[in-house]
Amino acid sequence: MQLAQWYHKPVLNLLLHVDTSVRKTALDVMANMLRRGIVMPMVVVPYLAALAGVDSKEVAPRAVQALEGIAKRHPEFLQSRTADSIPLTFRLQRTLYVTNAQHEPHNTGTSLREMYTAEARRCALTLVRRCSASSVF
Repeated sequence: MQLAQWYHKPVLNLLLHVDTSVRKTALDVMANMLRRGIVMPMVVVPYLAALAGVDSKEVAPRAVQALEGIAKRHPEFLQSRTADSIPLTFRLQRTLYVTNAQHEPHNTGTSLREMYTAEARRCALTLVRRCSASSVF
């Protein structure tokens, strides 16, 4: 077993980190592991789908690119793991919103549940648009 295989689970968890630079670096490491065949693509698909819905201009396009690479070789992985990406997307968006809400000085009167629901809808629509445009699904 290679050393990278020992650490692929912590790297997967770093894909959902609050800091954009950490997510970007973890995505680069995971994309490299995917290209080399060190990690099973089926395991990574939900994390990449969650990252594809993030507003970051550095992370989302790279995640979509990695999903496209997987779709070319293993289209069945995307179809079978799509449902698993929804909880991870919610977890990432919740983490980002709670962190951002703590730093914003104003309170809009909107509950966190309402913000999560609206963000989950927006994220799902963004993911569908990006995947439809790039013919991932």
